[in-house]
Amino acid sequence: MLDLALLRAFNHLLAAAPWARAKLSPFAGKRVRLVLGPFPLEFRIAPDGTVESLGTEAPAVEIVLAVT
Repeated sequence: MLDLALLRAFNHLLAAAPWARAKLSPFAGKRVRLVLGPFPLEFRIAPDGTVESLGTEAPAVEIVLAVT
């Protein structure tokens, strides 16, 4: 449930940033894992440059942000 709320928040930010969606759209279909401290979030890049929930495949990219 928290995952979906975060995806909605990311998409809300992306809605206001067409340049960011343009940068992400070439990666449509790619899976991403974003790790915020102990909280991993996995999603897929949609064709329009937004993010969407995904299934069970391994991500193509993992981004780890240290929380201090």
